[in-house]
Amino acid sequence: MSYRQADLGMEPFLAYTSATREVQMRAAPVIDTSRYAAELRKTGVEPKQAEGMARVLNDELAARVLTKADLDERLLPIHRELTQLSTRLDAIEVKSDSQYEATTARFESLTTHFNSTNASLDMKFETKLDALDVKFETKLDALNEKFDTKFNSRPSSPRSTPSSRY
Repeated sequence: MSYRQADLGMEPFLAYTSATREVQMRAAPVIDTSRYAAELRKTGVEPKQAEGMARVLNDELAARVLTKADLDERLLPIHRELTQLSTRLDAIEVKSDSQYEATTARFESLTTHFNSTNASLDMKFETKLDALDVKFETKLDALNEKFDTKFNSRPSSPRSTPSSRY
């Protein structure tokens, strides 16, 4: 087991303790040993030695090389976990979308309520302001009448008229 696999808590991809046991478990050789041995014989290597070299090379490669089947076997749990994570993320997304829509609807409801309340308050304010304006105008008219009555009903003294001063 490599130090990296130990750190990750993973079992090793291949058992390095028994290369021959590992080779026996494989259905197909990693290399074409007969072709490799034939090539070695063409270069002058003795037939028995070429076959032995091909077998040893195949055994060594088989013990250390990952095949597609090995990789598929190791990736299957990861694929399952990713599928589960994807499903969980989809559920979280649906829940998040639902919460967003509920929040948006609540916000729109509050906005409508605020606008309604604001319009109602504006109307009350305008009504009160109009009533105060009428009351003010009425009092101002009454004061103007008193003023006019008080100052227009007195006889004018010669000093108070503008033309007598000159």
